[in-house]
Amino acid sequence: MISTIHGFCHAALQDHALLSNRQFESEITNSDDDFWDQALKDWWRLNTYPLSSQAWSLFHQAIPGLSDLLEWHRPLRRHPRDRVVPEVSASLAQLLQQQVDIDAAAEEYAAVLRDLKARALGEAHRYASQRVAAEKLTAAQLSYQDQLDFLLAALQHKTGARLAQRLRRRLPVAMIDEFQDTDQVQFQIFQQLYFRQRDLSLTLIGDPKQAIYGFRGGDIFTYIEARQDPELRVFALQTNWRSQRGLVSAVNHVFTRRPDPFIYNQAIGFSPATAAAINDSARLSIKQQAMPAMTIWQLPLQPNGKTHNLGVTEQLINQALVGEVSRLLKRDNAVAIDGRPLQSGDIAILVRQNREGEIIRDSLAAAGIESVSIGHDKVFHSDEAQGLYHLLEGIAHPGNEPSLRRARASSLFNLDYLALADGMDDDINWQTWIDQLQRLHLCWVTSGFIAMFEQMLELVDLGRALARQTDAERRLTNLSHLAELMQQQSRTSPGVDALLNWLQRQMTGDAGEEAELRLESDAELVKIITVHKSKGLEYPVVFLPFLWRCRLATKSASLLRFHDGDNRACIDLGSDDFKRHGFIAEKERLAEDLRLLYVALTRARSKVYLAWGDAGDGRSKGQPTHSALAYLLHSQQTPQDLESALPRGFDGSAAMLEQLRQVLQDCAEIELIDLPEGAAAAGVLRPGRDGKPAARVFEREMGLAWRINSFSSLTRDVHQVAHAGERISQGDAILDFPAGSHIGLLLHELLEHLDFTGDIESQAGLLISQRSPAYAINNPEQQQTLALWLQQILAAGLDRNGLCLNQLSRQQRLNELKFDFALDHFDVTAVNDLLQQDKAHTLQPISAPRFRGLLTGIIDLVFEFDGKYYLADYKSNFLGASLEDYSPPQLARVMLDRRYDLQALLYSVALHRYLAQRLPDYDYERHFGGCYYLFLRALRPQSGPRFGVHFERPPATKLAALEDLLAFTPATPAII
Repeated sequence: MISTIHGFCHAALQDHALLSNRQFESEITNSDDDFWDQALKDWWRLNTYPLSSQAWSLFHQAIPGLSDLLEWHRPLRRHPRDRVVPEVSASLAQLLQQQVDIDAAAEEYAAVLRDLKARALGEAHRYASQRVAAEKLTAAQLSYQDQLDFLLAALQHKTGARLAQRLRRRLPVAMIDEFQDTDQVQFQIFQQLYFRQRDLSLTLIGDPKQAIYGFRGGDIFTYIEARQDPELRVFALQTNWRSQRGLVSAVNHVFTRRPDPFIYNQAIGFSPATAAAINDSARLSIKQQAMPAMTIWQLPLQPNGKTHNLGVTEQLINQALVGEVSRLLKRDNAVAIDGRPLQSGDIAILVRQNREGEIIRDSLAAAGIESVSIGHDKVFHSDEAQGLYHLLEGIAHPGNEPSLRRARASSLFNLDYLALADGMDDDINWQTWIDQLQRLHLCWVTSGFIAMFEQMLELVDLGRALARQTDAERRLTNLSHLAELMQQQSRTSPGVDALLNWLQRQMTGDAGEEAELRLESDAELVKIITVHKSKGLEYPVVFLPFLWRCRLATKSASLLRFHDGDNRACIDLGSDDFKRHGFIAEKERLAEDLRLLYVALTRARSKVYLAWGDAGDGRSKGQPTHSALAYLLHSQQTPQDLESALPRGFDGSAAMLEQLRQVLQDCAEIELIDLPEGAAAAGVLRPGRDGKPAARVFEREMGLAWRINSFSSLTRDVHQVAHAGERISQGDAILDFPAGSHIGLLLHELLEHLDFTGDIESQAGLLISQRSPAYAINNPEQQQTLALWLQQILAAGLDRNGLCLNQLSRQQRLNELKFDFALDHFDVTAVNDLLQQDKAHTLQPISAPRFRGLLTGIIDLVFEFDGKYYLADYKSNFLGASLEDYSPPQLARVMLDRRYDLQALLYSVALHRYLAQRLPDYDYERHFGGCYYLFLRALRPQSGPRFGVHFERPPATKLAALEDLLAFTPATPAII
C-alpha cells in the first residue's frame, strides 16, 4: 500500500468506522474555511450587536472589525493544539464591564486591550469549533486535518487498543518518506501504532535540512522530538548522487564555516557530503574550458558607496541574468555539459515569490528566450479565473443586462474600448451576443457544465481570443484547469448558481494543492520555479537571483507563533513577553530560511549562480543583513544570541565585500565576481535621476470620475454602530418582530399601497396575505402582528398637536418621490465640514471619493398638512427591545452615528427644489414643514411623539450651503 498520511488516516477511519466512532461515508472537503467564517460571523453578531456604546468602544479598540477577527483567528484554526498566551481568566463579559479611563497610563490601557483581544479570540474559537464540528458532522464532511485529529482521538480512546491492533495486523511494516515535514499529530499517530511494539517495523525517512514547509503545517520540532527518542536508531547517507564533485565541495564549504549552520544543532547538523564519481562528467564547460561550480555575483553599490534600493537592485539582477542565460545558450560559445551542448531545458531559475518569477519571465521574453513557470500560485487567483467568472455570470443570467456587459468585457477576450463599444452599441452585434449566451445557458442547464464549456470555446471564439494574447499558452492552461476543477465540483454543487457561487468562494479563499498552477508546456524551456516547488528535483544549471531577500516574521505582526523552551508550539496574542517571543519567532524564521537555502543550493547538478550583497535603504523589507546567507557567511551571532536579538549578519556594506573574499578564498570552486552588466530588456523600468525606477507621468484626465451615487453608496464605509439594547422585550410582539432589510422593504411596500384614511384592518389583511410571502413572512401570527403594527404606525401622533398619518388623504400624499441631482463635482471634504458644524463630537466622515455625475435618491413620503409640506422616511431598524431605546435622545444619536443627518439634508434639498418648481409663491420659511424620521417599531398611539419620532427642520442657511455644494455648472457653449 502506497498512500499519503492523510490517505492512510482516511482509509483507517472508513474501514474501522465503528471502532473510530465515525460515519461510514464522509466527503473530503479541500477547505473548511466557509464553515469557520460563517461561525465566526455568527459569534460576532451575537456578542457585539447587543453591546452598549461604551462596551462597543472598548471592544472596538481591541478588535477593530470583523475582518480583523477572521484574520487573527486563522492561526488558531490551523493550529488548534497550540498554547495561547496570555491566558486570561476573566470572561469577555467581565472585561467589557470594566470602567477604563482612556487617559490612563498607556501600559495599563494596553494591558486591558491585550486581555480583551485574547479572551475574545479564545471565546470566538471555542464557539466556532463547536459549530463547525456540528455542521461538518451534519454535512458528512471532513477536512484534511480532521482525518488526522479523528484517527488520533480514536487511538487514544478506550477502544483505541483494538483499533491499533487491527491496523498493525494489516500493516506490520511502515515507511514514512519526507518525515521531516510531518507535524505533531501525525507523529503521535505512528507513535501509538508502532513505538514500543514487537515484530513491527517503522522506518522514518527524511532530511531535516530540507524541512521547508512550515507554512503548510510542517513542524521541525516534531522531528527534533522524534530524534531524541531512545528507541530510534539513526542512519545517514553521506554520498551525493546528484551533483558534480566541485559543486559538492562548494556547498560543503558554505555550510561548514560555522558549527551550527542550521541553528538547532542538537538535531540538525551538517556532515560534509562525498560526491559520487559517476557525476564527474557533469561539469559545465565553455569552449572546452571548465567553469567554476559556483559563481557568486556581488551586488553593486552606488558611486557614493551607498546601496541601491530594492527596485533598482532587482532590475540590475534581471538584466545580468538575461545576459548570462543568453551567453550560455549562444551556439558560438560551445557551452557543454555531459559532453553535449547545453539546452534551454537544462536551466532553472529559482525564486522565493511568484512575483519575482513573473518579472524574470517577462525579461527573458523581451530577449527572445522562452520560459515556463512552475509555482505554488493557485489557478483561482489568476486573471483567467476572474475573466471566466464574469463570462459565466453572463451565461448564468442572460436576461440581466449588467451581467451581459460584464461578460462581454471579460479579460478573456482582451478587448479594447473601441471593440467593446462596437460590440455593445451596435444592435446587431449586441443581439448576437445575447443569443449566444442564451444558447450556452440552455446547454448548461440541460447538458451540464463541461458540455456548455466546450460549446462556449467555439461559439464565442474564446480559444482564438486567448491565442492572440501574450502568454497564450499559460492562459489556455489555466482556463482548461479551471474547467476541469469546475466539472469535478459540479457533481456536488448541482445547479448554475451553486457552481458559480463556489467559483467565487474559491477566488477569495485558500484552495488546495489541486488548484496549484500547472506546467503550461512540455517543451524543453528555461524553467522558472519557486524554491519550495523545486524540492526533490534537479537541474544542470541553477540561478538563485533573490536569496539575499528575506521576510521578517515580526514585521507588523499582530500575533506571533513560536516554540517555547519545551518545544511546545505557542501563539502570542500580545502578552508582556511579546517582544522576547518575537526574537524566538525570528530565530525560527531564520532557521527555516537556512533550510530553504540548503534546498536551493543543492538542486543543481553542474553549476550554481548566486546573487549576494547588500541592498535596500534599511527600511524596506528584504534587507540582506537578516537573511540566511548573512548568517552563514558573515554573522558572529550564536543560536543563544538569537533568543534576545534580531538576526544581524553584518553592519554596513563597506567591510562586507572584504569579509566575503576572506570567507571564500579557501575554496577554488567558488568564484566571486561583480554582477555582470546585461543589456536592459525591453519593457523594464530604467532608473530615474535619483536612482529609482522612473515611469512616464500620465497627464491626461480620465473620464472615470463620472458615476451615479446615492446616500447608501456615499455612506458605504461608515461603520454601523450597534445601538441595540436588550434582544427580547417584555412581551411586545412588534419590538420582537424579525429584523432585516427584507422587513423594511415589506413595510415600505405596504405603507405605499395603503389608504391611510380608510379601514386599515381590512386593507392590511388583504395586502399582507398578497405581499408578505414574497418576503418570507408566512406565519399567521407574524401576519397578524404585521396588521396590528400598521394600525399602530398610522394612529401614532407625530407631534404635540396630534398630527397622525391616518389624517392624510391620498391627495395630501406623494409616495416614493424620486430625484436626481446633476453634478459637475461633489466635494466630499466640504460636505463633511458642513455637517460637522455645530456638532459637539466628531462625526464619522463620509469617505467617498470626489466624483461627478448623478446623485440620486427616493423619499418615502412627502405630505401636506395645514399648508406646510413635510417629508417622512420610514426606518425599521431594531435599536432595542424597549421603547426607551427609541426616545428622542437615542434617535438623535442614531441619526448622527449612521449619518442619516446627511440623508435628511439631501432629501430636504430635493423637496425644497421640487416645491420651488411646483408652488408659484413658494417660500421656505412659510411652506417647508420639516423632516420626520419614523422608527416604525416604536410608534404607538398611546405614546405620541415620545418614542420612534425624530423631527428636524434644517436651517435655511445650511440648506443653501448644501445647495451651493450641489450646484451644477453647465459647459460654456463654444463661440463660432
